[in-house]
Amino acid sequence: MSRLLGLAVFAAAAVGGASIHAAGEDQPTAVLSLADKDGVRDLAIRASVDGLTFQDAWMRSIDAIFEFADVDSNGTLDENESRLIPSARSVQMAIGAGFATPIQPIRSLRTDVLAGEDDACDRAALRRYYQRRGVGCLRIGHGPLPHTPALTRALTLSLDQDADGCLSEQEFRAAEATLKRLDANDDDLVGAGELAPGATYPGKAADFTLLPSGSVDLSVAQDGSLVLRRLAEDGKSPSSAGALPPWEISASATTFMTFMGNGGSFRCEAWAVRGRLPEQLAGLTETFGDRDTEPMMAEGEGARASGWAWLTVVADRNGDGAVSSEEVEAWLRLQRQIAAGHVLVSIHSGGGLFEVLDRNHDAALSVRELREAWGVIKAAGCVSDDRIDPTRVPNQVLIVVSHGYPVGLARDAAAPAPWFLHMDRNGDGDVARREFTASPDIFAKLDADRDGLLSASEAATAVSSPAPDR
Repeated sequence: MSRLLGLAVFAAAAVGGASIHAAGEDQPTAVLSLADKDGVRDLAIRASVDGLTFQDAWMRSIDAIFEFADVDSNGTLDENESRLIPSARSVQMAIGAGFATPIQPIRSLRTDVLAGEDDACDRAALRRYYQRRGVGCLRIGHGPLPHTPALTRALTLSLDQDADGCLSEQEFRAAEATLKRLDANDDDLVGAGELAPGATYPGKAADFTLLPSGSVDLSVAQDGSLVLRRLAEDGKSPSSAGALPPWEISASATTFMTFMGNGGSFRCEAWAVRGRLPEQLAGLTETFGDRDTEPMMAEGEGARASGWAWLTVVADRNGDGAVSSEEVEAWLRLQRQIAAGHVLVSIHSGGGLFEVLDRNHDAALSVRELREAWGVIKAAGCVSDDRIDPTRVPNQVLIVVSHGYPVGLARDAAAPAPWFLHMDRNGDGDVARREFTASPDIFAKLDADRDGLLSASEAATAVSSPAPDR
């Protein structure tokens, strides 16, 4: 299953970045505020699912729950039908489990859903129940990037050939050769764990939830020099929208945006990555969707019957004590709809030289990233008197959107040809000579800049795709 996720980040005061367009008038999904020594900048996040706004996608999911539970199609739910309603907690847990797990079931419509009111449980009442408990509120996680001091120290010690404690342009120009000895697994990548043994990246960086009206200190020194606040989501416009017109910088699986604070005090980047939910849903369908036509019984002998007992409780729409193939398929459709709205925004903060150089955020420095290291460092404003000035390395704020929990942070380049993906064994976005399985002559023809690496753009210009040797 594949969901088309969209993320747009709007900055009321942003510098740099490509593909900047005038913002639309739609209300944002969430508004964040970044405050540093130079002032406050609002970031308005708009998330979409399959072309729908995030809010509309969740309304569709809640309505699907209502229609699934409303067995007699009379427009209201009774106590017997309430057993088919997944609790708000269960719906929220679907982001990690891949489906609405049967936990904290609805015990009473009047107390659990209607909050003590005597009204009928119609579609609007069910919507209010979920919304009161945060279902449909954009989930935003945050956390610090780990091992920043260790990675910066390791890079400095490894590159500082004259041992003067400073990194010069000459030392960065030699970075590819200098760091090659650290490539323990010989994959043409210098990973975080190879630089700082035992370092995992990013690790559990976004385990903390940023609730509306909540705030978090994103500064590396935890001194309050960069504070992120999530504004109350009451439909009001961003606080500084009147000062400067908002700018839209869109991020998707194939596009990328960057902007920096005044003086380079921080650098904010946003993009979309693959999430775990599609794979989890595929596994769920494989487990329950492709089976014989024998009904699943709520009780019976054998591991098969007992293992399916929980499904009978939540999917037995006609109440006959068994679940037919049709009822299983209806339940699977509901799980897919519930999962559709589980967009997660993960905000990773901190970082140092490693994050500046690791431009695709795959937790490793590639040959191309090492070759271009000095130019990247200079463009980031980290250079003073032809040497790295550690005080000018910007704080990193990485905003990543995914369908469920992200598989990783690495951002993809434009989709290359299938043969290119097959040959790019280390996944760094380039095909080196030793990865290329066709003839050296074909490699030489494709390598237009003669740098010993085939980029995706060079592969795209190929008149005919080379066939890999197998």
